[in-house]
Amino acid sequence: MLSQQQPRRGMVSSLLAVVLLVASCLAAVARAHAGPHALTNDSVSLLSKGNWFVKFHSPSCGHCKRLEPIWPQLVAPAAAHSVNIASIDCSAHSLACEKYGIRGYPTMKFFMNGEEVDTYQGQRTVEAFSEYVASLSAPLISMLPTTGDEIKKTLQSDTSKPVSFIRWVPDESVPFGAVPFVAASKKLVFRSRFFDATGPESLAHLLDLAKVSGQRPPPADGAALLFMWRDGKLSLFPQDLTSLEQDSAVLDFIIRHRYPPLINLDARSGADLVGDSDVPLLIAFTSPTYPFHYSLLDGLRQVARASEAAGVPLHFTWMSSDTWSPYASRNFKLPIRPVPAEELRPGSGSSPTYPSVVFINPPEQTFTALPLLDLLAEQGPLNQVVDPEHAARIVAAVSASLTQFVADTQAEKLPAAWIGGWVVAIPRLIAKRFEFAFNWAVAHPILVASMFIGVIMSFVYCIIKIAPSDDYDSYNEAPRVLQPGGRPTGRVAAAPAAPAASASSKKSAKQD
Repeated sequence: MLSQQQPRRGMVSSLLAVVLLVASCLAAVARAHAGPHALTNDSVSLLSKGNWFVKFHSPSCGHCKRLEPIWPQLVAPAAAHSVNIASIDCSAHSLACEKYGIRGYPTMKFFMNGEEVDTYQGQRTVEAFSEYVASLSAPLISMLPTTGDEIKKTLQSDTSKPVSFIRWVPDESVPFGAVPFVAASKKLVFRSRFFDATGPESLAHLLDLAKVSGQRPPPADGAALLFMWRDGKLSLFPQDLTSLEQDSAVLDFIIRHRYPPLINLDARSGADLVGDSDVPLLIAFTSPTYPFHYSLLDGLRQVARASEAAGVPLHFTWMSSDTWSPYASRNFKLPIRPVPAEELRPGSGSSPTYPSVVFINPPEQTFTALPLLDLLAEQGPLNQVVDPEHAARIVAAVSASLTQFVADTQAEKLPAAWIGGWVVAIPRLIAKRFEFAFNWAVAHPILVASMFIGVIMSFVYCIIKIAPSDDYDSYNEAPRVLQPGGRPTGRVAAAPAAPAASASSKKSAKQD
């Protein structure tokens, strides 16, 4: 009897599993065909649960109209990663858009359980959106392998995210550093990678890879350690994590080191470094097709490392002139089209050409350019494959020239020009200066409206007080009589008419 019941139970459990699988598939299909969620001021609270990719738009926006047929196509691939697709019409639901600081349309933001994780900066295609959603729905923190070879191989595997952070704990119950580690993993999901490691075996391999094995005391009991893989080497956070009070220092350390010393600038990192930072920026515009390209970057990287070691606040970056020449031409007066490698010729002097280095001062919206073509021509042929000796000369020359260029620019010894010309730069500078006031006004609309009404009323009151009082009723009417109290009491009575002369008086007058 017992043997007959066991197969039946197995069949029932298998049937239930099939039913649940079919139900989940049908639910996914239903979500895919339902279209994006149309959120309102009231229903925006739905963002507090699950993963959401939300488009903030306006019907009058031209870019929004072009995005309109693309957005529903994202529902199906996003549903495969348990991500909800939604849109909010800011013209009808302004409170929801003000809550998330929306300033332009369309703006796409990703939310995890009500927390804003990222603002989308990439291409507006179904493929790009799908890749973005898939990357954000993946685990933010991965488990690091335990063997030394596997650890190094893992850290070197993703060149698109060259900086990685590792939190090692003796066991999973240790809380130190966990909160800032999770917060940083959400904030830097597209820039850095985050790993958890535990146990004495992984610690031994990490210390050996960081070349501090045997050079430091073992961590305190119950302490956590923070490692950073950056610029091809592993380093250790200077302090053991033994207190929750160190959380702010850990987060600050991760944010400051989120990029390598030399950054390949793209749309996302450019918005982060150029648009929202007051730290000066140095951009090298060069092409990977140039034979000297990688030697030029090595010289730039050498200067970047020296500046970082000296504590100089300056970001070192490079951009491909093949892709970004329109941007360089529009903002920094460089050629609209880069010269092919086979057509490179020395003799440009100080005229704009590629490759060039541009020093940007974001607070002042100015730049200073340094053409490098003649300098590179002095080190050897421009159109031939670079041999090791030639490469060493390029690295040394570029390093020395850029070091002097950075020093002279920061000392304001070189002339600067407006980014994009003064017509573009001055309004941008004014907007940046008054950005705090604008943000405050958006955050306090009722107070701003009250202040505006008060100013208008005060202006009207002053006009009324300054205007001369009218003591005459009209141009031809008699003035009012002013009494000692200062108030008019009535009109001055007209003088009585002279009495008519009698007939006898007229007769006597004639006789005279």
